[in-house]
Amino acid sequence: MSGRQNTPQSSHAPRAAGTVDGSQCDSRASTAVFRSSDDAAVAKASSRRPRRRLILTIASVAAVVGIGAGLWVFLVRDRIVPKRFGVVVPGAVYRSGQISQYLIAGVIDRYHIGTIIDLDAFDSNNADQLAEAAVSRSKGVRHFCFPLRGCCTGKIEHYADAIEAIVVSQRSGIPVLVHCSAGTQRTGGCVSFYRLLVLKDPPESVYEELGRYGWDAGLNPVLIEYINSHMRELADLLVQRHVLDRVPDAIPNLHP
Repeated sequence: MSGRQNTPQSSHAPRAAGTVDGSQCDSRASTAVFRSSDDAAVAKASSRRPRRRLILTIASVAAVVGIGAGLWVFLVRDRIVPKRFGVVVPGAVYRSGQISQYLIAGVIDRYHIGTIIDLDAFDSNNADQLAEAAVSRSKGVRHFCFPLRGCCTGKIEHYADAIEAIVVSQRSGIPVLVHCSAGTQRTGGCVSFYRLLVLKDPPESVYEELGRYGWDAGLNPVLIEYINSHMRELADLLVQRHVLDRVPDAIPNLHP
């Protein structure tokens, strides 16, 4: 026997250069899918970023505008613009809310106000009311306080007092300012009575003026009810005080 031993041959044929087996193909295919999914996710996330930035920017701007508007309404506006100031009779009768301590002297000078009628209860802690009273004294302005409730109700005699003061001042050629806190309900009631009974203006015009100064029929229906239910009584009081010559034949009725 020959001493040479036969080397066993491998049962697997050698792979040709450049070929891969199936497991490698599956692995690479899976990797490609994962990469493709990751790329899509990244692209989707990237597309969302500009939108998020835009939304955040809009929200930030809205917040700044909202805060600015709030500051303007509650802290700044009434220090720059006289609160709900308006003309009832040019050169003679004016209306407003409580005017800021920083503006009252200028308003008195500009409109030559000689009489001020305050329909709000006097509050010794209210800086604007204190300033108004002090400036009135220093400038020789007659200052009256005829307090009414915020919704416009109260003693009808106080409305008679206010309208008498308006008419007496007018007859003397003295411009008048009548106001309450907001310049809406009590001032609106006083001006409505004055226009209907003294000026004899059309009810529709008087009603429209109420809305222009902030009155809302849905929020305060009492105002119209009070005015109409007290019209005859007030007319009688004004006749007694020689503000009116006589009670009107047809008592005015405030309506739209």
